[in-house]
Amino acid sequence: MKTKTLVLSIVLPLLIIIAGMVIYVTSLFSVSGDVSVQISVDEGQVSINGDLLKSSIELDREDIVETGPGSRATLILYDSIIIVLEENTRIKIDDLTKEHPKIIQESGETWNQFTKISGVEAYSVSYGDNVASVRGTSFKLNKDKIVVGEGEVEYKVKDKVFKVTKGQVVENVNGEIIEREANSVEKTEIEKGYKESIDKLKELRQKEIDKNKKIVNLLKKQFDFTDEDIRETLDSADNGEIDLRELAEKSPIKTNSIEKIIRITEKIKELDSEI
Repeated sequence: MKTKTLVLSIVLPLLIIIAGMVIYVTSLFSVSGDVSVQISVDEGQVSINGDLLKSSIELDREDIVETGPGSRATLILYDSIIIVLEENTRIKIDDLTKEHPKIIQESGETWNQFTKISGVEAYSVSYGDNVASVRGTSFKLNKDKIVVGEGEVEYKVKDKVFKVTKGQVVENVNGEIIEREANSVEKTEIEKGYKESIDKLKELRQKEIDKNKKIVNLLKKQFDFTDEDIRETLDSADNGEIDLRELAEKSPIKTNSIEKIIRITEKIKELDSEI
């Protein structure tokens, strides 16, 4: 078993991501399209434009997503921006331009994680007259407060622009706008947001692998690997024990699918280091 584990930890990532292309057909890996908006129900009931969501669907501009009491949902924009809607939250998709998508938050609270995985350059969320604009960060937003997890957010409130950085809060307290450090409760919420983002990134990575299932099944059969072997090896990559980019750079074949898997894994490692 130790011998097999050693082989997996060194060879498997290269095999499932690179060697499969040589063994089968390169073109199967050459295209890795990004769905503009994906939605999943994490808990309870979620409605789209007033109708109860019964299965995962692709959303479009002007669509309204709403969570009820005890309900939560996650939107993913272009495989790059993760938006977690807490209970009693209502948002509207304002602009789906890939370079700079925009969301209108009408009520409730959201966790926003901008990963820069698939070509999105900027992201904005407006809540009433308040606007949060970012180019790669994470933050929690409700009507009266923004809490920043990583990076920097340009936050406009009452015609004043704040540069809110990691671990900082801008809050409306009885009409007065104050800046302060995040408290212990807010720091716990940030950590929770990181963990949720990691889980969603792992789901995205698995979807990317599943797009090439014929290749993966061929490799599993040829090298006597199981799904559990693959999961363990990806965990090793997430923990920094294996460098997928270093392995990929040894291959003359470069594709969107490989690069997406590598970027997702690098972001998982980055967020994990923040916890």
